[in-house]
Amino acid sequence: MKTKNDLVSEIVAFCKENADEAMVLKYSRYFKGEFNAYGLTNPMVNAKVKEMLRRKDFTIQTMIEAAPQLFKSGKYEETSFALLLLNGLPKEFSKEVFKKIETWFTITIHNWAHADTLAMFTLPQLINKKL
Repeated sequence: MKTKNDLVSEIVAFCKENADEAMVLKYSRYFKGEFNAYGLTNPMVNAKVKEMLRRKDFTIQTMIEAAPQLFKSGKYEETSFALLLLNGLPKEFSKEVFKKIETWFTITIHNWAHADTLAMFTLPQLINKKL
């Protein structure tokens, strides 16, 4: 099983390998203020998330432990990876996971795209589990 550091390293390496400044400029128009990003496309990120979830070599607890490290950089894609990977593990959702996600709104959820990811995909799954 992967550790939180393994997950962070894999995600950051993928983002750096696929960085594209032209895409940063293209997507920055959708965000107010500075858009701190690598410039990965949504299909690229989604494909990597699916690959990582298919391997089943980490738990939701590992992802929750890795998330603060990913949030710290302020890079759009790193936060996106944390949210999307978490969203891909609904069978592991619990009240503790819900309470942890709640704290993220004060430390890292600063744009409409990440708020939408949580509100449209993750929170409904938590509600369905009656958490």
